[in-house]
Amino acid sequence: MSDQEQVDPKKTAALTQQLVSILANVDSETRRRAVKAAFAVLGEDSGPPVPRPEPNGESNGDQADIDGFFARDEQLKPSDNAFLCAAYHYSQHGDTSFALEDLRKIASEAGVEIPDRLDVTLKGAAKAGKKMFQCSGKGQFKTTATARVFFRDHWQVRAGRKTKVAMGTSDG
Repeated sequence: MSDQEQVDPKKTAALTQQLVSILANVDSETRRRAVKAAFAVLGEDSGPPVPRPEPNGESNGDQADIDGFFARDEQLKPSDNAFLCAAYHYSQHGDTSFALEDLRKIASEAGVEIPDRLDVTLKGAAKAGKKMFQCSGKGQFKTTATARVFFRDHWQVRAGRKTKVAMGTSDG
């Protein structure tokens, strides 16, 4: 028996109405991410990632990368999401310093929540009593060996080799 023969049209319509009421007052990108995340949590294939245009009109080839990187089967707190954003940066640019704004941009593109005081989160981050990040200028941080080992062991993340384009300064 195929999946379509088992579908109850009334149940589908009711569920659709519930989803529409939940997503009606949310922007399109957030809707797309929420639906994709729901499919992932349910173990369903939501289809191939759709490239999203950048606000300046350029294509963002990294969106498929970021969507795949953040599609994980774990519930993360905002502080853990911040570490995962740092891990994504590390997977792209290796041990290059990053600004707080870099992590905020990654979090925004990934659709994850990070702490408001990101600087405090990074300054206090430690594993086994060892700091994960060190300050490398105003609003700039760099991963320590502790963070790199954590990224590798916990999320199987290796250092990337992409050249980083400067984003500017960040506030603390």
